[in-house]
Amino acid sequence: MREQITNYLQKCESAGVKEISQVIEHGIYETRRELNRMAADGLLICSKRRNEGFYGLTDTFIKGKDRIIAFLKENPNSSAKEIAAGAKVEPEYACAVLVDLHKAGRVTRTSKPVTKVWIYTHAEPTPFGCGNPMTVMFNSLLRQAREVRA
Repeated sequence: MREQITNYLQKCESAGVKEISQVIEHGIYETRRELNRMAADGLLICSKRRNEGFYGLTDTFIKGKDRIIAFLKENPNSSAKEIAAGAKVEPEYACAVLVDLHKAGRVTRTSKPVTKVWIYTHAEPTPFGCGNPMTVMFNSLLRQAREVRA
């Protein structure tokens, strides 16, 4: 069963439990148990979206994540659909990766008020203590004020 899962995930990059269980023709619970074992062994990465786990091979997942980050660096202010098309990954997979990147602080997202679509931009890493833009602005103004006094 492990080989079947690996072969399928090499073809499609990421998939949900239901899809994998249908393709390899095993029960959902049996498939989920094996997927969890493979994830515990470090062979798979599980990314959750809307309470459903999407599984992908570790090296494939990292390559897809790198493609998404590279696309965002070249094309800031893109929607998840545009990112998925540009990085050549499935839209569900792109959304799951973008949510993970947002939680890690590597991507910022804003909402378009009219269309209610998330717009993503690559966030450059900041030095320690500079993660909050308000703090950065305050420290900059304080530094300027001290220079004027001296």
